[in-house]
Amino acid sequence: REMRQLQATIEALKAKIYTPEMREFDTKRTAYKKGDASTAEYYTYLAGLLKTKQSQFPNVAKTVELVSLEKDLDFVKVNTERDAAIAELNKVLDEQGKNTLTQTGILFRDGKISAAQYYKELMALVNSSGIKIETAALARYSNYIVLYEEINFSELSREEAKAEKQAGFSLCKTEDQRKLFIIAENSRIAANVID
Repeated sequence: REMRQLQATIEALKAKIYTPEMREFDTKRTAYKKGDASTAEYYTYLAGLLKTKQSQFPNVAKTVELVSLEKDLDFVKVNTERDAAIAELNKVLDEQGKNTLTQTGILFRDGKISAAQYYKELMALVNSSGIKIETAALARYSNYIVLYEEINFSELSREEAKAEKQAGFSLCKTEDQRKLFIIAENSRIAANVID
């Protein structure tokens, strides 16, 4: 009960002390934490606040880039291009190349290599073989998979918390806003522990 009263007091103070940008940050963050905003929306917004500091948050930045790539993916076209590439490669590769293609497919199917490794190898074979077929969607998908596998998801949540703090502090213009931001952060953490 006391925690709810404290949070209500903090919310009332936010309305009086926070700038419109701070209130927007607070609203977007709350929506994300409640599941009312997607990771894509929130991370894109967060990255916008941290323009010059994105190198400090490589996994957040990669997630934003991943979301951007994902918007343009046409999975039907990717599958069509992949199948066409494999068919064309089987026509032009020598026995060693065909063995590499087959072995790579088997290793991927059996889970012994990652999707990124498979698609990197497939694109390397396509590029070195000189076949003349459309592979733009396949290349985008390959880049997408490689980027996805580069994200350290265990580190991502820590980066997210740090990015949120830096973004929040960057929006503070006065000492009172800073103090309230710290109190609100500590209250949020305490509420999560109590719940």
